[in-house]
Amino acid sequence: MEGSRADVDALRAARDLPGLIRSLQDPDDGVADRAARALGALRSDAAIAALADAVRIRRNAGAVWALTQFDDPGLIVPLIAALRHEDATTRALAAGKLADLGAVEA
Repeated sequence: MEGSRADVDALRAARDLPGLIRSLQDPDDGVADRAARALGALRSDAAIAALADAVRIRRNAGAVWALTQFDDPGLIVPLIAALRHEDATTRALAAGKLADLGAVEA
């Protein structure tokens, strides 16, 4: 699937969760990142599993940010994985959310 940033904007405007979730797998990292951020902004619990996969599989920084928009203890494992992200801001976001969730195992 090859999308574009404009396509992601249209999906977000339409609140098309399945389309945004599919866009997480776009080969263009920018499109996947933008889709993750759109899903985080929409805050639909239906997106959590796909966002967690995007963190685990693609190490998507936007998906890390998106997961910080939810309060779900199921986020602990993918956020712990994000502590190894190459970007310091992404690691800080993950650490902050883990602290908010009281994840002492992190």
